[in-house]
Formats: sequence, C-alpha cells, structure tokens
Amino acid sequence: MTGKIVLITGCSAGGIGHALVLAFQQRGAIVFATARSVKKMDDLANLPNVHLLSLDVTSAESIATAVKEVEAKTGGRLDVLVNNAGVQYVMPAIHVNIDKAKDTFEANYWGPIRMVNAFKDMLLQTKGTIVNMSSIAGIVPVPWSSKHPHGGYSSFATPYKTRSN
Repeated sequence: MTGKIVLITGCSAGGIGHALVLAFQQRGAIVFATARSVKKMDDLANLPNVHLLSLDVTSAESIATAVKEVEAKTGGRLDVLVNNAGVQYVMPAIHVNIDKAKDTFEANYWGPIRMVNAFKDMLLQTKGTIVNMSSIAGIVPVPWSSKHPHGGYSSFATPYKTRSN
C-alpha cells in the first residue's frame, strides 16, 4: 500500500473507519480520514500521511469541497475509496419516524453513491478500488429493524461487484 491514496468516510474515534485509517497508514498509504466533525478524529491529527477532512456524505456541497481538497493534495489521484460512513436507526415499523428513516437512507444508501459519482474520475485514472461497507442487518433479521437501507436495498448489485488492482 505504500504511496497509495485512500479516502475513508466515517472515521470517528472508536469505529471501523478509524481503525481502517490506522491500518492503511501503518502500511504506508496516504490516508484522507473523514467525518462530519474533525474533532471526532483528533487523535489521528499528528499521524504522518493522514489528512483530516470534514465531510457529510448527505451534502453535495461538503462532498464537492472534499473532492477539491483531495485533488489539490494528490494531483487528482485516488486509489481506494472506502464508503464506511453510516447512521443507525432501529425502530419497529409502527414507530418509525419517516423523516429519520429518510435521513438514514440518505446517508446509508445515497451517500456511497454520491461519493462514487464525485470521485469516479480520480478512481478511474488510477484504476482504483471502491469498498462499500454494509451491515449484516441487510440479510440477517435484527429485532426491531423494519428494513436496513444499505444492505437490504443494495443486495441486487451483488452479482455485479468487481475488484481491480
């Protein structure tokens, strides 16, 4: 991974994204760690080759700003995009707040699609890799879960998943 450029969404301390930042950085990658609040990634601030960016995957403006920052620092290269950001909303169907459910869908389903669309040119240039994190809740029933928007609705794409080096 030495010299590879990686962008990871959802890197708040204590989560999978945060651990991925450390793993990629230790393997020599240049990592763009993102979260809605940069303060939630404070402990990553002084690591070599780690750049902290504020990013909300539900905001076109926030994504556009991140694209510009990555382009400026990398010359327009991105080797790996890890779509890890997400929110959880577990509620029995009879108690679901539709606005909260829509917000969940915006982050967990449309967020990764927005990110892929925004960074596609950089990824195509490097023949990069896209990693979409999901949840087992998309295929395994979870108590009080009406529907898992990311895994449940993106499972149709399973036969079309690809990997490139």
